[in-house]
Amino acid sequence: MAGKKGKGLVIGIVVGLLVLGGGGFAAMAAMGKVPFLAKKGKTPPVTYGEGKEPSKAKPLTEHTAEAKPAATTADPAGTKPDAPAKKPVAAVEPPDPVKGAKKIASVWNNMETADLVKIAKAYPQAELPLILTRMEAEKAAELLAGLDPATAAKLSQEMAKIAGAPSKAL
Repeated sequence: MAGKKGKGLVIGIVVGLLVLGGGGFAAMAAMGKVPFLAKKGKTPPVTYGEGKEPSKAKPLTEHTAEAKPAATTADPAGTKPDAPAKKPVAAVEPPDPVKGAKKIASVWNNMETADLVKIAKAYPQAELPLILTRMEAEKAAELLAGLDPATAAKLSQEMAKIAGAPSKAL
């Protein structure tokens, strides 16, 4: 009789484990967490605690005696969902005016003078001397000749200042 009781107990444990395992598998499949059962093109829903970064409290500084509690975005009544966390902005290097002037000059060197004169008239006058000093001398001369004399004289003065400036300045 003891053999039948032990055999029944083993079968009961095996069946129980299979039922629990099957239920867990079904729950995971329903959430989309089983890769071969998930629908293509759909992302699985986010479960509690996933996809959120932990809150970062401000560290104590020498000017503050106590740390202030971090502000929460959760609604006390629980009626509104938390706002999505903002992504940190990558540090952007400021533009280099000399590098930009060299690139514009290389493009302008390959343009027709008549078109270049039209562009130069509409271009910001403060930026023209830096570009003209990086252009081929013949092309810059053709451009200055196409502009009105007062503008050409003013640009030439600015170009002379740039040409005489120390190389580290511009």
